[in-house]
This record gives sequence, C-alpha cells and structure tokens, in this order.
Amino acid sequence: MNDLVRIPLPLPPDPFDVLGVLIAAEKVLAAVVAVLCMAGVAAFFRFTRTGLALRAIADDQQVALAMGIDVPGHLAITWAMAGVLSVVTGVLWTFSAGGGPSVLIIGLKVFPILVIGGLDSAPGTMVGAALIGVLESLAAGYLDPLLGAGFSSVLPYLRHPAAWKLLGIFARGGALKPLKVGEVTTFTGGDLDVPGRPRVIATPGHSPGHVVFHLPDRGVLIAGDALCSYNPLTGRRGPQLMPKAFANDIAQAQASLDALAAVEAGTLLFGHGEPWTDGPASAVAHAREVGVT
Repeated sequence: MNDLVRIPLPLPPDPFDVLGVLIAAEKVLAAVVAVLCMAGVAAFFRFTRTGLALRAIADDQQVALAMGIDVPGHLAITWAMAGVLSVVTGVLWTFSAGGGPSVLIIGLKVFPILVIGGLDSAPGTMVGAALIGVLESLAAGYLDPLLGAGFSSVLPYLRHPAAWKLLGIFARGGALKPLKVGEVTTFTGGDLDVPGRPRVIATPGHSPGHVVFHLPDRGVLIAGDALCSYNPLTGRRGPQLMPKAFANDIAQAQASLDALAAVEAGTLLFGHGEPWTDGPASAVAHAREVGVT
C-alpha cells in the first residue's frame, strides 16, 4: 500500500473565470466530456441504423422483431453502452468530486431527476438535473444561515447513526451559537515558539490554514483534522480523511497527504478517533485506500 503514486494531470492549477464565476479546471473538463457524451449518444440514436433499430425496439419489441430486427443482439448493445457510460460517469465524478462511498450519493439524486424529467426524455432529464442542482444550492443558501454553516452538506450523511449522534453533541454544546474569536495571531512554518517547540507543517484542505504539529523528540505527529481514525459522520474507523462535508477543499486535503507521509513519527494523534501507532506513511496509505467519504 505504501507504493501508491499520484498521477499528475495536465490541467492548469488556477480555476477558469466563466462570466465572473470561478470554476475548477477539473470540473470544466468533466462538463465538456459529459456534453460530448450526450451529443454522441443523441447522434447515435438519430443517425445510425443501430440507433434507429434501438428506438424501434423501445417503441414496440414485437413489431421490431417482426421487421427482422435482432432484438437480443441490440439489447446486448444497449447494456454494453450503459456499462461504458457508467464507467465514464464514475471517472468524471471521481475526477471532479473525489471517490469513496460518497459516489453512492449519485444514485439518490437520480430518482428525483427521473421523476421530474421523465425516463424516456433526454432533454427532460437534463432539465431535471439542472433543477435539482439549483434546489440544492438554494437549500444551502437558506438552511445554512438558520441551522449553521455547512448544514446542507451534512444532509446526505443523515442515513448514518453517527451523524445524528454528532448533531446531538453539537446541539448540547451550543454549536448553533458559536463564540466569536476575540484575537488572532498568525504564524508560518518552522518551529513554533511554545513549550515543546513543535514543528509546523502546512496541510491545507480541511481549512485553508490547517496545519499539523510534529514533535520529533517525542516521535509524535498531532494531525488535527488532516486525518481522523473515526469518521464523525459515518462512524467508520481507521485512518481516513475527514468527511467531504467538513472540508474546505477536498482535493487540497488529498494533496496534503504527501506532506503527512513524509514525516517520521511513530504515533499520530487525531482530532477524531484513537491514536495510530503505525506511523504516518501507513496511515496515509490507508486513507488513500478508503478515499473520500
């Protein structure tokens, strides 16, 4: 597991400015590929003999069979196309939003999209998908100010008992009325001038300024929320990234794992979960295997 290698992608690191809206390069690429796939499927069904045969089978299989169309063979083509498109969809989603069990959330979003757009209407499903996306954004805009920042992003996790437990802890602790920070002092990397003189290592992702503290003489790495060994929303145990709902930039959090893996320490201390005593490299390998949740 320690031989995992990140494959750099030939994309610009800076987001694109689209009509004043900043969009990450990987999301632009995913959108372009998705549009090309939709156009290709539409052209296939409209201009090819196989596509016309599939449309005839969808309209009436018995009539298509009477006209000499190989129904079983064309149904096999349909399943093959569905498999290829499913692979492309999974790759695009993982590429732009990360992998892990969170990919299952796509299935939950498909049902309302099909109800709105219709099972047999490609334009309708595209409109339905756009409406669901707008509703999600509006829900975030109206729910977060009332129930706390980021509450809308926690909603998909409410199927896990651990998420309800965490919300109960938040409510009892007064999380809906957070205290204001009176004074802030900034610092950079290197040794921090406090007892123990921990070495500061930048690990942005969970938050833009997230850092971990290394105590070389103790062989300890205080990982904070760069990693956890107990997922507070799903209840899963073992080294892993904090859930996506709690990350400012999940892709940046994944990239920060390289800095953690390079640290020489025997014990990791997390903000959530039990300590890990097998070193940062094995913890990072385990987190990469788990993926985004």
